[in-house]
Amino acid sequence: MRLPRSSRDDRGVSVVIGTVLLIGMVTMSMAVLGATVLSTDLVDSPPRAEFVYEEGSGTVTIGLTEVQRLTAGETEIKLQDGGSCGTWDGSGDLEEGDVTTVDKIDCGESLDKGDVLQVIGSETLLDTYELRE
Repeated sequence: MRLPRSSRDDRGVSVVIGTVLLIGMVTMSMAVLGATVLSTDLVDSPPRAEFVYEEGSGTVTIGLTEVQRLTAGETEIKLQDGGSCGTWDGSGDLEEGDVTTVDKIDCGESLDKGDVLQVIGSETLLDTYELRE
């Protein structure tokens, strides 16, 4: 049995459809891959925080008004001349509203007018404060 021969060539249609489908699949794959890559943090950004300070008699109270990626155990408070006043009180992630207090005993009996406190988180200097009293 012989099939009737078509006057037109139908083979070209399947090649075009295959090409369009292949381009569509590659485009969708690249879109998904791009969205995945761009939505992740490829570089660890350093912690950021905004602080407020309140001085008392021989003490300084430090509070957080804004914070990103900062933990208590990695946050050190020290004097600019190198003396350490310890780490932030508490444990875990720090949040807006957290408060700690530093006194002369924490800083080795040296917390006088003109001293500069430094807040360091994850080996990054976050803020400095010069004592006024």
